[in-house]
Amino acid sequence: MLAAERILADPGVVLVVGATDSGKTTFCKFLVRAGVGAGLRVAYVDADVGQSTVGPPGCLGWATVSEGADLEERGLWFVGAYSPARHLPEVVAGTQALVGRALRNGARLVVVDTTGLVQGWTGLQLKTAKAQVIRPRHLVLFTGKRELGPLPFVLSTLRGVRVHRLRIPPGVRRRSPDERRA
Repeated sequence: MLAAERILADPGVVLVVGATDSGKTTFCKFLVRAGVGAGLRVAYVDADVGQSTVGPPGCLGWATVSEGADLEERGLWFVGAYSPARHLPEVVAGTQALVGRALRNGARLVVVDTTGLVQGWTGLQLKTAKAQVIRPRHLVLFTGKRELGPLPFVLSTLRGVRVHRLRIPPGVRRRSPDERRA
């Protein structure tokens, strides 16, 4: 995967953006494993309050990643909701705080997984604010039939960010709300 190779050659904070069920978390897990395999100190920031990988739903979390690619939870940020839509300040502040903790802990590669909220004004505000406060070195955009609207253009104007556009893999299927809750 060319994007992962480019990221590992120049590690830093990586913000992963895409619609719901676009392959973001799968890519994040792949990148985390690749970073550990390359001998980097890796942290994973779970900024998806609804489909949490680190910690309970309604919280943001961060973890360090060991040789076996096991996540070791290091901290949580309480948001108190499963959707960021009405909690933008809490989600943005929490993401900034957790990325900062990961960097202070010595992580060279910090992979930030985000919600699928990319549509409309709220999605644009959320992703732009996150990018502005965490100042990623790399931005991974999952594009496909589900439109990201003006997000790619707006985010690509951020200073110093390298944009990697990935097509949504054809095997990714959309899950129902019940499947997502299970």
